[in-house]
Amino acid sequence: MKIKLLSIILFLILISCDGGLAPRPIENKTFLEGTINFVKGISNWPPLDSIYGIRVAAFKSMPDSNIILSIINGDAYFTPETLGTYKDSLHFQIEITDAPVEIVYIVAVQQYTSEITSQKVIGVYSITGDKTKNSSIMIEKGKTYNINIDVDFDDLPPMPF
Repeated sequence: MKIKLLSIILFLILISCDGGLAPRPIENKTFLEGTINFVKGISNWPPLDSIYGIRVAAFKSMPDSNIILSIINGDAYFTPETLGTYKDSLHFQIEITDAPVEIVYIVAVQQYTSEITSQKVIGVYSITGDKTKNSSIMIEKGKTYNINIDVDFDDLPPMPF
């Protein structure tokens, strides 16, 4: 009788498990990543005292003069840390947490002091290569998008506002 009861309990436990200790499936994450290429390499960077950091920002709509508001409203993604300085190229990666979403303006920015508002656009993602005509990307969930942004410190793109 004890063996039969133990068998029934064991059977009920086994059929009630939905994977038990098996690892949960990994959620498909979405990334925008790529490379910032510096025209003329390291030799063309501005003086060290004018570079606090380099970041990439991606916007759901064209930003106006209040970029901080775009970030607070969740309309922008950005690299949380500076990407480095004085290299021929820099790699970046931004997780896009609310895909699907269209990203309309992707830029490399130079922060030139410790103030978060002291930033200027130094490169624009453009399929055509024309830095005055930004390109957009429709981001789908679970995919990784790889782009390139060229930066020429001697010929910077216009600010969006």
